Amino acid sequence: KYDVKTDDSAGWASDNDQIKGPSADIPKGWGHQLPVTHVDIKMPSEHWLEGKQYLAEYQIFLIQNRDAMRGAPAVSVLFDFHPEDEDNEQIQELLDEFQAIWDEDLEECE
Repeated sequence: KYDVKTDDSAGWASDNDQIKGPSADIPKGWGHQLPVTHVDIKMPSEHWLEGKQYLAEYQIFLIQNRDAMRGAPAVSVLFDFHPEDEDNEQIQELLDEFQAIWDEDLEECE
C-alpha cells in the first residue's frame, strides 16, 4: 500500500482545485474531485471478471468527506499479459517505483 501525500509539492493542484494532490472525478452524484487516499497493487488480481483472474490489479481508493454524503469509492484496473507478449515500459516503471517505496518502508520497519 502506498499512502498518497496530499500537499501540493508535486504541483498537481490547480488554482481552482480544492483537492491538493492526486484526485479523481467520480460521476453519478459523488461530487466533484475526490482525493486519492491510497493505492494498492495486487498480484494476482483480487477480483475476477467473467471467471478469469488477472495478472495484476491496480486499486485506487478515494474518500468523500462531505457531511451530507459520506463514502469511499474505489476504482480497480485489471491487468493481463499483452497478447503478443510485448513489454509495457510504463507498467514496469510503475512496478519498479512501487517496489522501491516498498523496500524503503520495509527497511524502516526493521
